[in-house]
Amino acid sequence: MISTDNPACATPQRRLVLFTLTLGIATVVVTFLWNSLHKTDWIGQLLGWNGVLAVGMVNLLFVALVVIYSTVRRDPLIVRSVVACLILPAYAAAVNILTFHAASLEMPLFDATFARWDAALGLDWPAFARWSAEQHVIRTYGIFIYAYWYFLAPLLLIVHAMVRKDLARLERIVGFIVVSGVFTVAIGSLMPAASVFAHHGISDEFARYLNSAVDANYAKVYAAMRNSEPISLMDVAHGTVTFPSHHTLMGVAAILFSMHSLRFALLMVPPSLAMIFLTPTMGGHYFVDLIAGAALAILCFIGVNRLARAG
Repeated sequence: MISTDNPACATPQRRLVLFTLTLGIATVVVTFLWNSLHKTDWIGQLLGWNGVLAVGMVNLLFVALVVIYSTVRRDPLIVRSVVACLILPAYAAAVNILTFHAASLEMPLFDATFARWDAALGLDWPAFARWSAEQHVIRTYGIFIYAYWYFLAPLLLIVHAMVRKDLARLERIVGFIVVSGVFTVAIGSLMPAASVFAHHGISDEFARYLNSAVDANYAKVYAAMRNSEPISLMDVAHGTVTFPSHHTLMGVAAILFSMHSLRFALLMVPPSLAMIFLTPTMGGHYFVDLIAGAALAILCFIGVNRLARAG
């Protein structure tokens, strides 16, 4: 049972939990509605993925645990932990697919605007890309930090909160992921960009040499999405939002949510800073994408904490 000595566990943050659940369910519903209006069946492709069955079985186990520990063995600690984790899989898939659908809005591309903002700030992306290509460590290991820490960081935040039985922190982390993801897709839908590689004329050869997650060919795939032409999810192994940078957002979040523990911060901060530093080349982002991602992370962190306290 929950110890009454821990106020964070003894007081459910109902407003944050309900808000997160509502936003997560709404995202899933919008995804299915949006999918029905377009030619490309991205949800069908996702459901055809072999891992869906495994994810479905895990979610059914989560639901069973919620039922058991809500009725038979009554343990609010376990129920709140499972509910928090249950939100994430469906929500994450829905938001990722929404980024693909967002391209079909055919909003004017902001590449030229973002490049001007970079220049106005004195930030030279081509020079940074050339410098990065000269660094053996970045070419060899950069893609692994960029790709894997993005998923590992929030997982470690969640596991750490669960091990410490800090349900208040766990719910804030989950709430942050849901809220920040929805805002990222909304902003990215209204301010889309094809790719910093395409804008600066970066060749496929250079992108491959840099070992980047996004190559120059991505602009062609993105154009197909904007024209509602059929593509495979295998053509795009990531979302389509450039502004704001969600990798930067998750890196800043990992730092903010680890500050309560010096040891945990020593684990989380260095790779998070490395991922943020690598984002302009590994993900093909403009520098202003990073600034926007960091700003959104701070705003969502403050908002979720206030919502939690209000609950």
